[in-house]
Amino acid sequence: MMRTWIVGLLLGVVGVPVYAQAAGGGMGASSSTLSQVSVGFPSKPELVSAIARFEASATEAEVSHATAERRADLYEQLGELYQDAAMYLKAEDAFTRAVTLLRTGPQDKLAAAKEQLGLLDVQMGKIKEAEKQQMESLHLRERLGDHAGTALSWRDLAAVYSAEHNYKKSVEYAQRAMDAIGNDATVAPAARIEILEIRGFASCGAGDCAEAIPFLQRAVALAKASYGADSLPVALNTYVLGYVCWHGGDLEGAARWMGEGTSRMKAELGWGHPMYIGAMRQYAGFLRERGRVEEAEVAEQVVRHADTVVDARSLTGMAGAIQTAGLR
Repeated sequence: MMRTWIVGLLLGVVGVPVYAQAAGGGMGASSSTLSQVSVGFPSKPELVSAIARFEASATEAEVSHATAERRADLYEQLGELYQDAAMYLKAEDAFTRAVTLLRTGPQDKLAAAKEQLGLLDVQMGKIKEAEKQQMESLHLRERLGDHAGTALSWRDLAAVYSAEHNYKKSVEYAQRAMDAIGNDATVAPAARIEILEIRGFASCGAGDCAEAIPFLQRAVALAKASYGADSLPVALNTYVLGYVCWHGGDLEGAARWMGEGTSRMKAELGWGHPMYIGAMRQYAGFLRERGRVEEAEVAEQVVRHADTVVDARSLTGMAGAIQTAGLR
């Protein structure tokens, strides 16, 4: 299973940033849909191949009348693959099927499926629907006495409120999540990084970008220690650090970190993933604002090329997310 990199939702970098979880247990850990051990984003051919395999498995499970839990598991994994490939309507359908199948099944799995659907709703600009799904997930975990899961729900609600530009509430929920995980060694680095990035982003949105920087610096450092300096998590967090520097008035820091982040993203996502293209679109705007016209034109050329080859079906429903993206 690929875990959503929540900060992509906050920035409106169309396409959810994701990465493979580190091996082993802990809060937020899972097995990899693509059976990946190293951290990395699948190539386009890998995604197409994996989607075909899971579509066949889901069809076979339906024909053979597999258990509801087995079918839900397949639909949830298929939904994540669709999400990785920026096929958002297909992802929504798959996650909705998983939720329906799990309504009378294991409630911890229902909570997890609602969490995934809620994050996708944010990505598609359906903020109220997202809040509803995440609140239901939170209540399920509270009833189960799942303290670790409750912290994850607080993290996800913080992401929803940031996307809604309700930064005060986002800070509150992100801080709750941060306090809950504390120094718990069983917490996966992925979950800890996500909480740090949401906490920082929300602080900047609330008007205190200086407070935000240390949280994001810690996220970058933890990503490097956990996944390696050239990994996609480091690229994404580095970009976010630059993005927040930009909005906080540190233009030199913004130029350094946004430039470094997009360069690193290119290695993993340069085949045209919407996440990379969204980052390049923002970076081009920053460069034009700084008067670096030639560099801006290079970045814009990447965006224009992607726009000419993008499959419009994969972006259907994204207008709301694009219009409300970023810091105000």
